[in-house]
Amino acid sequence: MKTWLITGASTGLGRGIAEAVLQAGDQAVVTSRKASRVADFEDRYPDRALACSLEVTDPRQRREVVSKALERFGKIDVLVNNAGRGHFGSVESSSEQDIRDLFEINFFGQVGMIRQVLPAMREAGSGLIINVSSMGVMFENSTGNSYYVASKLALEGVSEVLANEVKPLGIDAMIVEPGAFRTEFRVAATGDLEHENPAYAKTAKASREFLREHPHDQPGDPAKAGQAIYQASQLADLPKVLILGKGMIELAQKKLADRSAEIAKWQQLAESTDF
Repeated sequence: MKTWLITGASTGLGRGIAEAVLQAGDQAVVTSRKASRVADFEDRYPDRALACSLEVTDPRQRREVVSKALERFGKIDVLVNNAGRGHFGSVESSSEQDIRDLFEINFFGQVGMIRQVLPAMREAGSGLIINVSSMGVMFENSTGNSYYVASKLALEGVSEVLANEVKPLGIDAMIVEPGAFRTEFRVAATGDLEHENPAYAKTAKASREFLREHPHDQPGDPAKAGQAIYQASQLADLPKVLILGKGMIELAQKKLADRSAEIAKWQQLAESTDF
């Protein structure tokens, strides 16, 4: 029986993962900004679920949640870094405070959780860290979500190097890149449009308007995503990057093909720069 610590478990993918974990018979520390939003897990699984309040940007709360998890279950086998939020706005019009707040949640908070659980995993000689990224990292023609994508790319960069550092210690790290899943993401991320510069009416603002007009028509099922992530976590040969959703597969294949073609196109120029 493994013990999971799942951030952002009140809705969407986080809840889907928590449901899959607990249905499979594992233990889970489920977190949300308000514990009341995940208290139903404790009601249904009183012996195997612990609901905790967690604001991932708060170092004190990060320490407290990890401490409670170790006190209750004695170990943390899997950390799922799922908590986060979206942001849509042009590069020019987004406020500096919005950008900093976004990175505090999507990057620094996640890194803080990783650093907090690693000592216990190192002592145990085993563990798995799952970092939830976004389909945005694969879009080539997206507009309006630059800072959100940047925060996810930063998390992916840390995760890739982390995997190399902790592999000899018996610990794994896996990135999850979900496609469009039917969650509250679009509603929460689009926000107020009135401060967007009119110059971006056909790009950043149009992207936000589209998402606002289509808040819940995504093809992905969060419950099935939770099951897929749980299944992947049980594999002896873990994927470095787990892509979820048919649409995401198509995006990834196109991005990689385009990137390969671009490298080949400019290969001669690139090679000309060596001594």
